[in-house]
Amino acid sequence: MSERWRQPGGSAGAGTAAVGELRRRGGRREAEWKQRWAVAPAGLASSMHFTFTAPLWEWSARAAWYFVSVPEEESADIREIPRMPSGFGAVKVRATVGNSTWDTSVFPGAAEGVYVLPMKKSVRVAEGIDEGDPVTVHLELLEL
Repeated sequence: MSERWRQPGGSAGAGTAAVGELRRRGGRREAEWKQRWAVAPAGLASSMHFTFTAPLWEWSARAAWYFVSVPEEESADIREIPRMPSGFGAVKVRATVGNSTWDTSVFPGAAEGVYVLPMKKSVRVAEGIDEGDPVTVHLELLEL
């Protein structure tokens, strides 16, 4: 379940440039894709936001490391953003779960083809989240 792009305090697509192109991009109109961007007056993307719910899971290769997988569609959108290469393909984000907000990175998941968000122990404890629980995450990409 995903809530698409929203500017803080705005509606979906608020502040976006009008796009009349009908080209298809990954099975949807490019105009629809571009409406997921919050656009600055100069026409440059200023922020990108996702809200989704996914289960918390423990990484089997390393005990006590927990993650939430970013859904496929949102992961595809993140991959499409041009950026400088970084270690492990990490993308800097600001994550919010409940009342907890922290800066971190999402990383490409090896087997799944999606990005994964590491869930700090302090956040899991503060928000009362255990393995398998559904977690509602708000992500703001910090590298645009």
